[in-house]
Amino acid sequence: MRYVWRGAAGRDPAPGGAMTLTRWLVREGDLVRRDQPVAEVSCDKASLELPSPVAGRIAKLHLGPGDLLPSGAPFASFEEVDRTSLEGAGEAGR
Repeated sequence: MRYVWRGAAGRDPAPGGAMTLTRWLVREGDLVRRDQPVAEVSCDKASLELPSPVAGRIAKLHLGPGDLLPSGAPFASFEEVDRTSLEGAGEAGR
């Protein structure tokens, strides 16, 4: 099963300004846990890390550093993996 992470359609992710992808903290093929930080984003007032919405393998990163995070557009795609594959995911560091 595949999960596509999208921006919240119809709402601005940062009041007063668009958000820009600063950097990915993961690569395609990496295993991630739910709520593990996977991306760093910024706007004119703050910088923050976005947590993974699901556990799984990063199948595709749809945006690159410097790209705006468009509302409703895909950020990343995840593939479901079995629980034993997730042991140790996210512990290798950034």
